[in-house]
Amino acid sequence: MKEVTKIKIGNSTAIISFLIGTAIFLSYVISENDSLFLIGYIYLIAAILVNIYVLCWLLLQSSDDNAIKKGLNRSKIFIVANIPIAIGYFFTIVYLLSYLRITFVNSTGETITNVRIIGCDNKNISQLRTDQKETKWIGINGDCSVDIKYFINGEENQETVVGYASGPMGQRLIYEIGSNVEAIQ
Repeated sequence: MKEVTKIKIGNSTAIISFLIGTAIFLSYVISENDSLFLIGYIYLIAAILVNIYVLCWLLLQSSDDNAIKKGLNRSKIFIVANIPIAIGYFFTIVYLLSYLRITFVNSTGETITNVRIIGCDNKNISQLRTDQKETKWIGINGDCSVDIKYFINGEENQETVVGYASGPMGQRLIYEIGSNVEAIQ
């Protein structure tokens, strides 16, 4: 096999692995579709095996031509460079899975004040006008739940937003305030 073809195989393996991995990663981050998480996991295993095989094969290749040696070494570096990228993607996913990203929408028809988010991670929203929304990142620290308490027309109300959360159960949610009201006496 020609040395130039060997270099192309190494470069193509690195580039294709990077592009497919990045596409799966970005698709998951944008959509948070659980099937993409599984596809990404399977792809990661397959990509590791293919890249290790190609890297070992490239390590066994040699040439007396300096230009070919440089090309082979560059291909090896491209393949190895995918490792920190994959690790970065992994830690980003783990980070996302440790947070509930909840968009609170005021669907009560009235302005609500002093919204206190209680449970996994305590947060506050001072005021939400009708149909206004605000997103809060709520850290999941062990087994927990998320409730809100708020005032509407001087009366305090309470709602359960998430009954149970545990790491890594992070997800993005839209919660309409006023959909699960319990008046506090």
